[in-house]
Amino acid sequence: MRFDLTTILAIWGVVLSTVLAGIRVHEYIRDRRPHVQVSFEPKVLVPLFGATNLTECCEIRAVNTGRVPATIAALVLQLCDGTTFNPLRLESYSRLDMPATLTQSQGLSAFLRRAEVPLEKVTWAFARATDGTIYKSKPFKIL
Repeated sequence: MRFDLTTILAIWGVVLSTVLAGIRVHEYIRDRRPHVQVSFEPKVLVPLFGATNLTECCEIRAVNTGRVPATIAALVLQLCDGTTFNPLRLESYSRLDMPATLTQSQGLSAFLRRAEVPLEKVTWAFARATDGTIYKSKPFKIL
């Protein structure tokens, strides 16, 4: 079976238009809801101008990686026994205006003193949106 040039171009056009239509459908579905990336990691804050006291802390960070704004109501840690640890109750919690609306590529960070966080029990960090959506981080493991 031989194909002439017209048939090959027609098949190529169908394949290309199908791929492009699939990309457009994917973009449409992706853009209908917010995407928030959450992370939790221990850090050491180094003071500026030669001060010698280092502060060990943990950071919970939520970044809107989508194109639709997301309204975050809380940043919460989930412990290995299934309970949650709400850092809003801690004195060291960096005060944030919650709920916070994150536009595209905008982030929200909360710093906690490491001594106040049960670090050995933390399995996940997540952000809770005002509409009830939960955005989870990757599993947290202590090295």
